[in-house]
Parts: sequence; C-alpha cells; structure tokens
Amino acid sequence: MNVMSVTDMIEGFQAILPDHVSIAITDGDKYMYYRPSKTIDLKIEPGDLIKEDTVTHKALTIKKKTAEYVSAQVLGVPYYGISTPLFSDHRLIGCITLISESVQSHYQSNFFNRDESKLLVSSSAR
Repeated sequence: MNVMSVTDMIEGFQAILPDHVSIAITDGDKYMYYRPSKTIDLKIEPGDLIKEDTVTHKALTIKKKTAEYVSAQVLGVPYYGISTPLFSDHRLIGCITLISESVQSHYQSNFFNRDESKLLVSSSAR
C-alpha cells in the first residue's frame, strides 16, 4: 500500500465521517495511519504494531468484517470498533477500522451496523 495515496484518501473520508469517529489503517502488521476523533484517542502512532485483542487484529485474523467492544485493558481506553480487511488480488493487504467511544447508543448501532448479516459482532469486552 502506498502511504501517500492512503493519506490522500483518508483526507476525503474525514469530510464525511462524524467528528466522534476515529479511523485507523493498517498493513498486515502495523498501523500506517491513525486519526483520533474529538471524543476518543487510542494514542496510536504510525508504525505501532497491531495488538492482539483489538478489533483490527481480529478482522485481520479471521479475514472478515468485525465489530465489537474492546476493554480498556487492551489499549488503555475502552472503545467500540468496526473493522474490515482490505484485499488486493484476493491477498490480505491490511485493514481499515472505525473507532468510537465504548458507550453503545442507537446512533452507533445504525452507523456501524448497517448490514449486520455481514458482520461478526461480539460483546465480550462489555
């Protein structure tokens, strides 16, 4: 993945994402891009390795869209995330993750889970 093209693409996403949503983009091992929101900052830096028990790690491992609550024990801040793996020529190349506060609301349910039949949802971190 070209870091410059990813950054340019994310700048376009920023205009349509709500202010309370953080975004992270990874390759298979580490974070390439992270933008905190106005309400949550996981203190991720480009180059940081992807930690186990994050929604990003789970999506990369099972190679499917995943949504779940993650406890503060993982990254220091509890959050709700939805993550989808990225493929090129059927090869896993990374992941994109949207992150918001861990407090579930009707708005989050509608924003993140539009097509629940395609998501693996877990609430183990509540």
